[in-house]
Amino acid sequence: MLFLTCNLNLFGQDKIVVSKEVGKVSGERFEGISVNIHGEVKDHKNKKWNFLLNSDIEENSHEDPEVEAIKEKLMPQKISSKISKEELNGTAADPVISAKFEGPWMTKGTPPDLSFAISTSGNIVATNNDGIEYYNTSGAYLDGEYWSDFYNDQSLSSKKYDPKIIFDSEKNRFVLIVLHGSKPDVSKVLIAISYTDDPLADGWYYYTIKGDPTSNNLWFDYPSLGLSNADIFITGNLYTEDGKFDRAL
Repeated sequence: MLFLTCNLNLFGQDKIVVSKEVGKVSGERFEGISVNIHGEVKDHKNKKWNFLLNSDIEENSHEDPEVEAIKEKLMPQKISSKISKEELNGTAADPVISAKFEGPWMTKGTPPDLSFAISTSGNIVATNNDGIEYYNTSGAYLDGEYWSDFYNDQSLSSKKYDPKIIFDSEKNRFVLIVLHGSKPDVSKVLIAISYTDDPLADGWYYYTIKGDPTSNNLWFDYPSLGLSNADIFITGNLYTEDGKFDRAL
């Protein structure tokens, strides 16, 4: 799959400070080098995926004497730590399954698109395209809901799918996203953040954002989810109303 980068500002309010010296850290958010990739299909009748790629990349390199000195000092240690050929010829130890249990079933269709996370204290939250379920560390089922019950909002009447959940160990809580709808007029990203590491007992905060932050009559699909200490990152693809790929963001 080929993704083309595009210049897209999603309502960023942070001041972007570009370092004036190559290799020097500004101490603030850094704007990376712009990369534009142009794809041209060659001989598409016989070789459908034979792409010719031309990358317009401005590359800056530098020779920092201090960095070079550190590299030279550490190189012998790096060489001595290499795995020997004898060790490479061996095989890795078989993984050990410390616990296993049956996860959530799909009752309304396929595929399941399973996603699950476990808290530091052992609370397990498992999701699929049907809904959400809660387990303890031994794998005992505690409770669950279909998405229509979990969100309990009549305005969210389109299909809900592609859940992604991760545990934020810094804030000790779960972060969940679920997609809503597959048309521009109903496309949304539903976000839920648990109050604590035990959402079954303590509940969730709920948020809704537009599926098309570009306001170009597109809808959002194929989500991924990540965290930093301060931010939530959501990535995915935007499609036109008739299902043609437009861009990744």
